[in-house]
Amino acid sequence: MTKKKETKTNEKKKTTRKSGTRKAPAKSASASKGKNTSPPSEINQGPIALLILLLLVVGTGVAAHLFFKPFQRDISLAGNKEISSPVPRIHKEPRVIKPEKAVAVLEKTVKIPEIPTQDEIKIPTYEVFPKKELERERLRPVKEKHPDKPVLAIIIDDMGYDPGIAEAFMALDIPLTFSVLPHSPHGVRIANRAHERGYEVMLHLPMQPVEYPRIHPGPGALLLSMDPDEVIAALRHNLSAIPHIRGVNNHMGSALTASEPHINQIFTVLKKENFFFIDSRTAADSRGRSAARMFQLPFAERDVFLDHIQHKDAVKLELDRLLRIADKHGNALGIGHPHRVTLEGLQRILPEAKDRYRFVYASEFVAFVE
Repeated sequence: MTKKKETKTNEKKKTTRKSGTRKAPAKSASASKGKNTSPPSEINQGPIALLILLLLVVGTGVAAHLFFKPFQRDISLAGNKEISSPVPRIHKEPRVIKPEKAVAVLEKTVKIPEIPTQDEIKIPTYEVFPKKELERERLRPVKEKHPDKPVLAIIIDDMGYDPGIAEAFMALDIPLTFSVLPHSPHGVRIANRAHERGYEVMLHLPMQPVEYPRIHPGPGALLLSMDPDEVIAALRHNLSAIPHIRGVNNHMGSALTASEPHINQIFTVLKKENFFFIDSRTAADSRGRSAARMFQLPFAERDVFLDHIQHKDAVKLELDRLLRIADKHGNALGIGHPHRVTLEGLQRILPEAKDRYRFVYASEFVAFVE
């Protein structure tokens, strides 16, 4: 009996030990689960994967943007510097338009809005008029196709800033010559439109006035400080800036037109390119006539500034004076500017003047100086 009891006791102890050994791992597993003692590699795998995915997405987007991004670049004529050019240039290469060659219209006809007021469009006050009328010996009359009528030529200077007023002058339906400032904001557009409608175009060439530098002639100005190469380069650049030009007249220039070397340099180019020159006569000692005689360049001189005083009564007096000169000498050349008062003055005289006078373009007015 005793042996049997001891045997049962020993079996119970073994069973207790076995059950104890079995429960210990379960207890340690629950404890380790509460303390979150997982290996470090399992913790960091999630954020690293997200970071790699984010970098791939961003890199793909940047690469696509750079690959498909449109570029609009234009190389400046002055050097290798790149500048943005959202609007294509009409003239990509400098060129000089010779009068005897037909020139295609570079711009389609566009509908011009009503003439804006002077307050709506800021036109720079460029012109400098002589303080008094300059006395001179008149050139011989131009050859007339209709000798029974005096000849009138009218040039409208300073074009390039107001397409609306330019369209209104074209509506007068008489031969007018539009002299366009180089590098003006609407110069090319106005020149194209005038050429398309059969009007004549000139270059209004900026030149240094006596009042310089207090008064600057504007972009493209020829200055006394320029050497011959600079004068010729600037002149050719200006000639290439406006299409369809057949001749040139000076814008300001009371100082430069009195310089014989500078005028000779200018006339050398004009003669080569078969242009004529009209002296606006802003200086009493202008060398234009003598240079025209030497180079045998077709030439003329202004008789009257129509609107140096912008008042309707003053414009009327100048228009009457222009007609009297034409009656006396058989021809007269007037220069006006894109002002409303000038437009209205021409509108008043034209109904009668169209019958009494023959209006011609500037190219028909010029002659060789004897």
